Amino acid sequence: MDLIPENSFSEEDYSFSHSEKIIKGQMKRISDGLPASRAFLGYKNVIKEGRKVVEIDKDSSEFIVTVFRLYSSGSYSLRKLALKLRSMKLGEKGKRFKTNPVSLQKIITNSAYCGLLKDCNGRIFKASFDAIVDLETFEKANKLLIREISKE
Repeated sequence: MDLIPENSFSEEDYSFSHSEKIIKGQMKRISDGLPASRAFLGYKNVIKEGRKVVEIDKDSSEFIVTVFRLYSSGSYSLRKLALKLRSMKLGEKGKRFKTNPVSLQKIITNSAYCGLLKDCNGRIFKASFDAIVDLETFEKANKLLIREISKE
């Protein structure tokens, strides 16, 4: 005698339903101006007045500011920037800052750093947390990145 009726959800149906709920929850968080999951590097999750909010993390945000300042100067490729950050002793072991070119590219293209969040459909929402870099610096760094990538 089977305990589960034949017309019940299969594992595949359950998995699909569960992933749909997760995506809806993440999209709701983004539309509310919050990251889909945990805070990005440069920010921290905190609870204020019983609500989860995102604030700038003083220590790691300085790393983000340095990445954008140096890269938007136009003097560095991603590889040269990684070497420069290592020589500045940023991203050393014991810290969580990754200074490889791929990680730096992810930082430079993350619009959350200028106060904007994108959902999986490409819609843009204003973040409920403060920006670490201004929009002008973010756009300049991304234009330089596009130019660097198109040369390769």
